[in-house]
Amino acid sequence: KRRRSGTGVADGEKKQQQQPPPLPQSNHCEMWMVGRGRYCHQPKLAESRFCHFHSNATAAPLDASSATADTSQPRASRCTICEQLISAKNVDRHKRRCIRRAESEAAVPPPPYYRQHHNMNHHHTPTAQSPNHSASSTPTNTLKPEVTTATTVIPPTTDTPTTDTPTTDTPTTNTYRAHLATLSEEYLTEVIGKVQRLYRELQIPPTVPYEMLSHPNAASLIASNAQRSEKHFTQESSIVAHLAKAGLLSPAYTYINFGAGKGNLSQVLYHCCCCTRPNATTATPLATPLPPPPKDDSVDAFSTHTQPFPHAQAEQQQEQQEEKAREREVEAQTHAGQHGIHVLVDRQKVRHSVETLHRKDDTANRFVRVIVDIADLYLDGVQELQGRDDIIAIGKHLCGGASDLAIRCATTTISLSRIKGFAIALCCHHRCTWDTFIDTSTMEAAGIAQRDFDVICQMTSWAVCGFDESAINERKITIGYQCKRLLDYIREKYLEE
Repeated sequence: KRRRSGTGVADGEKKQQQQPPPLPQSNHCEMWMVGRGRYCHQPKLAESRFCHFHSNATAAPLDASSATADTSQPRASRCTICEQLISAKNVDRHKRRCIRRAESEAAVPPPPYYRQHHNMNHHHTPTAQSPNHSASSTPTNTLKPEVTTATTVIPPTTDTPTTDTPTTDTPTTNTYRAHLATLSEEYLTEVIGKVQRLYRELQIPPTVPYEMLSHPNAASLIASNAQRSEKHFTQESSIVAHLAKAGLLSPAYTYINFGAGKGNLSQVLYHCCCCTRPNATTATPLATPLPPPPKDDSVDAFSTHTQPFPHAQAEQQQEQQEEKAREREVEAQTHAGQHGIHVLVDRQKVRHSVETLHRKDDTANRFVRVIVDIADLYLDGVQELQGRDDIIAIGKHLCGGASDLAIRCATTTISLSRIKGFAIALCCHHRCTWDTFIDTSTMEAAGIAQRDFDVICQMTSWAVCGFDESAINERKITIGYQCKRLLDYIREKYLEE
């Protein structure tokens, strides 16, 4: 059926018309609706050509006599303080009562640990603004940072990209990267040759020693947190066990968890430090080789639980009493000021964080959360780190450039004599960027520019893409591993220096 509008012309015929027909003599709104092919059916407002829906909109010109829309009576306006949409007649009253008026009038300076772009790669002076960071020296949001118990928040900056194509003279964080399939074979061969030549010059070991460890105190957490993935506990337990093997596990040390998220790594670390058994510093290797075999529930140590015998229950009760006694000793050290703290660094808030588990006990001051981008973190300005030595930087799955930012933050924003060690699990090499990489001078000395670096980062995914077995794919997997090892080796040498 053909529905007809007030002008007597079918809707299907109207949509095909390029220009709106003459205005009908009616009291309807004069807004021409292109999608519907007709004029608006709503009644006009008093002393206006448009209805209340289109009173503050810019209408398309109807003819030579009507070029612009009548916006004399807007329906709503946006508050310049809190950016809320308010009715036009209530804007003045809202501004007098806006809850953010006092905060906006008195601009609060950034906290002492905030130094914008301090941990970025300043080897080259960027000629364009980075998409994720502003060019000013202070945060664009001047509202007072939110401060809670053991938590300090710095609002993130908001900026827009200024470039769409990558150049070698303008390093940016999220520049456009051309897909490898769109690049010429000659150019890819040239970049691969540069990687292999630098790989030989630096004498990078072809393989990395693989050692999967497990801390004995982490087993109780695995049994009591069945809802969490076993994979995460295995990784966290291995990181803690490697810390114990290197002599970096102690309740008196201070740990900075970069990219903490909920802080589960710090929770496992705290549990293993406070519940240390006589032989806990001896890491026990897991029976899982590399690559791991298919899962078998019959031999899985974490999925097989049996009911303990009576004498075993008595032993467990005795162990629990001993653990409580050791926790009381740690609490005694806490009141004496000899305990360490866990600083959780992340750029946004998260729900169900681990520090909420310690709010009602005496260990609440053990966890300090600092919400700030790692690129802007200045550790010497964190109040909780003042007067503390034996600082250890840790991180689990710091994606791409976040690993470089964390390394540069821990080595340049605080005295190196206070840093005792690092334990960072690397991942996502394809997310590395030129303006965050730890040492671009080594790349430039080998003739690798920013565009070549972006291609190298993309080729790292060849190592884990799961190609079919063939001669060409095996070569691509080898090249992918060489790209990964090249990035990690440069980071390792930076830390050694």
